[in-house]
Amino acid sequence: MEQLSTAREVTILSCNTCTRYCGTGGRLAMDHLAFHLNNNGVTVVGKELVTKVCIQEQLRGRNPTKTIVLMACSSGLISAKETWPDAVIVPTNTTLGIGSYDPETSSATLLFPFAGYETSRGAQFPSLNTETIR
Repeated sequence: MEQLSTAREVTILSCNTCTRYCGTGGRLAMDHLAFHLNNNGVTVVGKELVTKVCIQEQLRGRNPTKTIVLMACSSGLISAKETWPDAVIVPTNTTLGIGSYDPETSSATLLFPFAGYETSRGAQFPSLNTETIR
């Protein structure tokens, strides 16, 4: 919210692949975030659901506002910054590492954590236990 304090209008851009599987992106999470931002004085003028934000081709031709609230991983963040270098991009996610998704459990599991998140190996997302991430 601090990064959005000067923004009059924002576009929410959400990945519909990995972050959706983790519960931190996709249409439902994007709609939830838009509701809370609007209730906290941030005007959401656009919502964009992108299959894979990390693929720049899927971003081209879109015209978001100057301020973008991005629901994607760090690869998506880099892709968005390269596509819209003059935009203010506010990321909502932290990429913990590489994982896999199991449709039987409807959850993603962190298999190869990045530096600093090693103790979270095996954590499942979405998770109601936020203490899992250290």
